[in-house]
Amino acid sequence: MVFIGSFARDFQFFFEAHVPSQVRKVLLSGNEASRAWAAKAPQDVVVISRLDAKDYEDMLSRSVVMLALKYNGAANTIILECVARNVPIAAPRIDSCVEYLGTSYPLLYDQNCYDLARMSTNVHQSILPNH
Repeated sequence: MVFIGSFARDFQFFFEAHVPSQVRKVLLSGNEASRAWAAKAPQDVVVISRLDAKDYEDMLSRSVVMLALKYNGAANTIILECVARNVPIAAPRIDSCVEYLGTSYPLLYDQNCYDLARMSTNVHQSILPNH
């Protein structure tokens, strides 16, 4: 599960989210803000520096993207990037995400719940076999 971006992102939510032990949490660090958070990353988070275009595409092709937002703002860029590449994205159940992904999208989560284990099961059962 890879965390991408820095603007209005909730790094602390990503750090504290509970995922199954077989799911690796990865922080992609590319700018000053994300590097500052990378220095605070707990031991269970792997930090990767900015990737070139090919390596970025390779990483996305075998990942689930995690979107955690500080505010209930627009989330279109990262969602469109994932939709265009057929990359699963875990996103908060807020209007700006639901508009793109639909109300029944299996990887929508409640921003007040840090337990993402059930959602991770949904990844393996419904998305990754088709990925």
